[in-house]
Amino acid sequence: MEQKWQKIAQRLVQGLGVQPGELIDVRDSSGNLNVVLETSLAIERVGATPLLQLHPGDYLERLWTEVPRDTLAHWDQYRQEWMK
Repeated sequence: MEQKWQKIAQRLVQGLGVQPGELIDVRDSSGNLNVVLETSLAIERVGATPLLQLHPGDYLERLWTEVPRDTLAHWDQYRQEWMK
């Protein structure tokens, strides 16, 4: 993986003050797997756990057009419960 992203991910985790034992919601909509992996590894290095949510643009477009509106209205319900 790129050294550049490793350094950026380390700074991100430090800047956010990620602590051991925390569950960290990692959402990606860029589609750049290197960024996601380096960020996840940086979170793991400090003893926290990354919860990955991969949502590239084409996925989100299909989500918004193919999933019924009433389902979308509660899309984050379970994710919010898991984060608690």
